[in-house]
Amino acid sequence: MAKKTVKESTRSKLQNALLTWFKLNGRNLPWRGSTDPYAILVSEIMLQQTQVARVIPSYNRFLNSFPNIYRLAEAPLNDVVRSWAGLGYYKRAIAIREIAKRVTKDYSGSVPADPEALITFPGIGRYTANAVACFAFQQDLVILDTNIRRVVGRLCHGDTQVNVQLLESAARDLLPLGNGPDWNQALMDLGATVCHPLSPRCHECPIEQFCTASDSFRRRTTAPNNKPTKSASSNKKFEGSRRYYRGRIIDYLSHLDHGQQTGLDRLGQAIKDGYSQDDIEWINATLRGLEKDGLVQIQSWRDPMNPKENIILVSLPTD
Repeated sequence: MAKKTVKESTRSKLQNALLTWFKLNGRNLPWRGSTDPYAILVSEIMLQQTQVARVIPSYNRFLNSFPNIYRLAEAPLNDVVRSWAGLGYYKRAIAIREIAKRVTKDYSGSVPADPEALITFPGIGRYTANAVACFAFQQDLVILDTNIRRVVGRLCHGDTQVNVQLLESAARDLLPLGNGPDWNQALMDLGATVCHPLSPRCHECPIEQFCTASDSFRRRTTAPNNKPTKSASSNKKFEGSRRYYRGRIIDYLSHLDHGQQTGLDRLGQAIKDGYSQDDIEWINATLRGLEKDGLVQIQSWRDPMNPKENIILVSLPTD
């Protein structure tokens, strides 16, 4: 039998303390008020590698456009991509439409409750499969998102650099049977609002007395640090990355009229300051990557007035 990470005598106290805190301080997120497995599925795919604040307006807009899984399965791909605009990682838009098609075909329109079935769908890994099964079907399953990893790592091991097997074991040990959804959401919210990556607010934490890392955080110096934060440095790197410009291309195309195409130069000027002919090879490579992923449609066209010139036209994909 695996060694328990929390003593039996303190586990219930820890659970009660965190769940009580969650009832008073839990975030009011639109998908938490839903009992519709489809809506919860949408939210979990949107939340992959995307912050909650960015997801909320996109989630509401997406469900207004596709209120049920049948509407999504039947929707033209370019409509789905348009509704995904602003979220990035646009492969998820293709994946969620493919999931809708498979659910309507193979599961009579009902999202399956079995995480082993969910994980076979495109764009769904272990975390998302367990999250949908937990939140949509009230299953007591371990969920390890970024926030939960940090909270459980600090709470049980005094560190966030803990291998996944130890984290899973600790999270399973802590999980209150019959209350998995609230427990996982409580851990997420604690990590998002109190147990921050760099400066956790231990004095506000409802489970500080049980945490093996709290003493070390309280002993840390409070001297000011003028170095750029990791998030600031990451943002600077992201803004010049291929993924950043892929997102800008899709966002620009999503604002065109249905079926409208745009030329290469106009697109380049719209998405990149200082765009020039030196960027032709770069933007072509970026577009070819998007085309390979099924996110754009590229058409070559020769102007009858200048047949030697090959004109590239770009649009969102059509079925």
